[in-house]
Amino acid sequence: MDWYFKCPLCAKERRTDWGNVGELIRCGLCKKSRKVPGPSDQPDAYVGDHSWPIDMEREVFRIKGKDCIIDGCRDKEITLDHIKAHSKGGRTSVGNLQPMCKSHNSSKNDSDFYIWLRENRLKARQ
Repeated sequence: MDWYFKCPLCAKERRTDWGNVGELIRCGLCKKSRKVPGPSDQPDAYVGDHSWPIDMEREVFRIKGKDCIIDGCRDKEITLDHIKAHSKGGRTSVGNLQPMCKSHNSSKNDSDFYIWLRENRLKARQ
């Protein structure tokens, strides 16, 4: 799985294999060796896939909790949802993932979260 992050020194975007997180690598631009940051170090770093590694899931749950993001939802069958759909250019990153029950996630499908939420609130008022 490809892992995209910014060099902690020069801020150039780098790509490496997810298995290299925490390992020393040398930046091609600044020529310095640094550890590859993980999802807790750079919340906007991302994997180049729709699915996510367990370390990223743990970090999302640590920061955002383990309950569905939808107010009042008590469903305990929780997954992660891309706020901006991966199919529409949303990245698989801590910053673009949120906990959501499988039912709401299925209803949202590939919609942008905020548009979907607004439309569902409008439907509920009618």
